[in-house]
Amino acid sequence: EIKEVSDALGDPIAGDHETNLGVARIDPRKVKGDNNGNGYLDVGDATVIQRLVAGLDPVRSWDVALNDLNASGGLDSGDVVKVLRVVVGVDPQSEGNRRLAKMGGGDDDSDEKVVLSIVKMNAGVVTVQVALDDMTTNVSGASFELQFSNEVLRLQKGSTSSAGGGEFSFSGAVTYNTTGGVVSKESQSIWNASQAGDTPTKQIGTLAMAVTSPEPWKVKDGAVAEVTFEVQEGADINEAVLEIKPVEVTPDGFDNRIISGLSLNLGTGETSELGSGDNVGVEIV
Repeated sequence: EIKEVSDALGDPIAGDHETNLGVARIDPRKVKGDNNGNGYLDVGDATVIQRLVAGLDPVRSWDVALNDLNASGGLDSGDVVKVLRVVVGVDPQSEGNRRLAKMGGGDDDSDEKVVLSIVKMNAGVVTVQVALDDMTTNVSGASFELQFSNEVLRLQKGSTSSAGGGEFSFSGAVTYNTTGGVVSKESQSIWNASQAGDTPTKQIGTLAMAVTSPEPWKVKDGAVAEVTFEVQEGADINEAVLEIKPVEVTPDGFDNRIISGLSLNLGTGETSELGSGDNVGVEIV
């Protein structure tokens, strides 16, 4: 029964009011840590846990049991790391998961896009910037994967890091807080690099990255990361094509969106959007 109704100004709305009964179904969570209920772990789930740890959202009685991924008895930064490790592929997703995310910024006319650009090229070393542009909302987390030919490119050598997995994780090759960057200093990040190493038959190298923070970044558009590569001796730079697979972003942990992938020829500087067949790994709804 509706006893009274007021408008946005607080004034009562006169007349008779009726209610229509409805039915709602609550599905139990199938994946521990899956706060946004899309069936898999993503940067949005990490953002939600960060907000709980930082005290930005109240911790309810069930939050600990559903998000304590490191079994510490409480919520902490380790639970965020556990989620990010799954996002970049260091640890596997739960079996039977379905990747569900919206394409673009919530409407069919969204111009949201990812931008790949060369910021430095000198003596066989090239630095590429990954940026977001024309975003409809502020972003608190992003994840993406770069693919490159091992015959032409290798990640710049540097000190190894335990932040990621794969064959190598080069902290010297990846920078998040760049000039003109949008990622906040409070963010947690992780990357997972894999290249040929001692396996000559492996032609494609990958670098999966994820970064998230408890609050939206202050600037919507700008650089998310910079990655530095070494061009292999004798290789033709015009054959160096860098691809970024569909990028997943989240403004608040729940409204995750997918931005189409892109390819960049490091020799010519030409870019092109990936075809629908190359935007794999995501079911668009």
